[in-house]
Amino acid sequence: MTERTKVAIVVGGGPAPGINAVIAAATIRSALDGVEVLGIQDGFKWIMQGDIDHVMPLDIAAVSRIHARGGSILGIARDNPTTDPEYLEHTVLSLLRLGVAQLITIGGDDTAYTALRLEQHSAGRIQVIHVPKTIDNDIGLPPAIDTFGFQTARHLGSEIIKNLMVDAHTTSRWYFVIAMGRKAGHLALGMGKAAGATLTLIPEEFGHRPIPFKAITDTLAGAIIKRLALGKRHGVAVIAEGVVEGIDPGELEGVDGVERDPHGNLRIAEVAIGGILKQAVQARLKEFGLKATVVAKDIGYELRCADP
Repeated sequence: MTERTKVAIVVGGGPAPGINAVIAAATIRSALDGVEVLGIQDGFKWIMQGDIDHVMPLDIAAVSRIHARGGSILGIARDNPTTDPEYLEHTVLSLLRLGVAQLITIGGDDTAYTALRLEQHSAGRIQVIHVPKTIDNDIGLPPAIDTFGFQTARHLGSEIIKNLMVDAHTTSRWYFVIAMGRKAGHLALGMGKAAGATLTLIPEEFGHRPIPFKAITDTLAGAIIKRLALGKRHGVAVIAEGVVEGIDPGELEGVDGVERDPHGNLRIAEVAIGGILKQAVQARLKEFGLKATVVAKDIGYELRCADP
């Protein structure tokens, strides 16, 4: 077996601003110390199958200036080797065959758990370092330390919302903006506060699970009614996607058939929550003899793929 002296870098989970900057920094620091670096492509997708062909060598020339680019030069994937001991074994053996002594994982809480299990399964053969990556900012770091990508996403998201607020005022519409944040409302709250949105809904606000779907629709309808009482027919509500996971699936039409990712998370993109809320709120207002024009918009993908 090849002598294990190399560092490998793998990116799990979804996109986030700053991934390439982390890849570049880790590569440059390792190269300056004379350590060879390998980039594992497409997350754990291939190496958990025992396939070691999807690997690219990284050096200073290869990563120069990539910090200014969005996305990930290594690609990403949500494939989860912790679902089967055989996948864990394949992953460890693949890294050992590549001569890897240290593994740097970049990802959110699911990838952090994978990193932990890999180090445990390697039994000291591979050292694993995890770099927290999530624009949701939902990993418990020390106070005042954000996960990378969060502030960029918050800033860009607030600019989008500011523009929507102008459009809402111009057209006398309401916009329901669905923001990233499956398990935490930090991003939605940060964007809503920075932009001065009319209303921001986060899962933490409700304090219990399941979250009654009627509580969400009544909160939104109530905000619209209050604005109408003030003579204003427009507004912007920012809604964290986590409210979807908090709702009893039986209350959402068609949600039972929605696919889940390899970590068991509901594929939020498959749930047209903006459209569902739009229809529900309009129906609720109709009960009071009121009407509002509502437009649903999902800005999650734009934020995840934003340049740093």
